[in-house]
Amino acid sequence: MGTFSKIVKSRVWKKRGAVKELWKRKEEEGGKEGGREGGEEGEGEEEGRGKEREVTARGQLKFGIELELRLKPKPELELNSNAARAKLKEAKVTLPNEWDVFAETLKSLLSATKIEAVVNPGEGEYGNWGIKTEGTIGRIEGGFFPVEIVSPKLSFLPTPKTHPMSELATVWKCLGQSYDVDVNEKCSTHIHFSLLDRDWELDDLQSLAKAILMLDPLINRLFPDRQYKKWCRANTFSCTP
Repeated sequence: MGTFSKIVKSRVWKKRGAVKELWKRKEEEGGKEGGREGGEEGEGEEEGRGKEREVTARGQLKFGIELELRLKPKPELELNSNAARAKLKEAKVTLPNEWDVFAETLKSLLSATKIEAVVNPGEGEYGNWGIKTEGTIGRIEGGFFPVEIVSPKLSFLPTPKTHPMSELATVWKCLGQSYDVDVNEKCSTHIHFSLLDRDWELDDLQSLAKAILMLDPLINRLFPDRQYKKWCRANTFSCTP
């Protein structure tokens, strides 16, 4: 596990108690909907229904991740060597510039880990992982390539063969083994959500608004120096003086 992942995991576990306390306080302030009856039996039934609702809600959602990074191939990759170019040419890959060599090399490395990737995917194409240049985080400089890696639409629920986070872990492992990974102040990570096979309804938006109100304070505590940045400020942050 990389240093960044360890830091995030550590922060999340440290704040786990804070989440429970925050959630409890919000419920007390707003009043709990309904009530529990029937002693221990009633509590067990309510807990079971709660878990069922949670699984149902998770099953209705898909999520996708966009990673903006600066990647520098490690020496053993020989990215710019004639041998690397020859191998790519044998695969009938067009090589107009160094970016294409970089992208096709990354694609082949991901493919070796059974992660299917596409270089420069079209707009709205989220069937595979996507690799594309990201000009907003700088130019190719010092051997580092500005790149955006976009996941396909992922499910929250595990399948018999995969866990929803296993692909992401595999991608990070591949990057760490083959590249020096760097970020600057312009790099960011985006997480997008969509519903599965239907449009958003009012109940969905109400639940989303409730989640934002409850979880925004936690996210601010995890990354306090980022909460007022233009592109990643809290959802509850007001631009009005």
